[in-house]
Amino acid sequence: MKFQIPGLTALILFYGVYIGKMLKQKRKGIQTDQMAKGGKKGSLFWTELWLKTATYLVVLVEGISVAGNFNPLLLLCSCFAAMMLHLQILQEEKFLAETFGAEYTEYKKRVKRYWGKRKIPEKTQTPDRQP
Repeated sequence: MKFQIPGLTALILFYGVYIGKMLKQKRKGIQTDQMAKGGKKGSLFWTELWLKTATYLVVLVEGISVAGNFNPLLLLCSCFAAMMLHLQILQEEKFLAETFGAEYTEYKKRVKRYWGKRKIPEKTQTPDRQP
């Protein structure tokens, strides 16, 4: 019980902010639910459909698991959602490379896919600058 109330509170706050943001964007004419819509075909459609399914499934299982202790179904659904998110990111990277070309390739050299920035070697100082 000591983890259930904070867990439920965290879920309510997170999804409250998330849904509130989506509603605010919708009022401004920004459509946020784009997954598996708009006549997409092939692997892009199926990846987005599975990701959308995983997203809703994880929310449902999170809510159910808060009522109990460790839930192997939540672990399974979370791993599935992470895998689908990774596949979506790979598709987005392909699109960005095709759209922005060398500029995106240079960006990828500076930024990691998931966490933080890459360590870039410092440029050597030019001798024309005197201390």
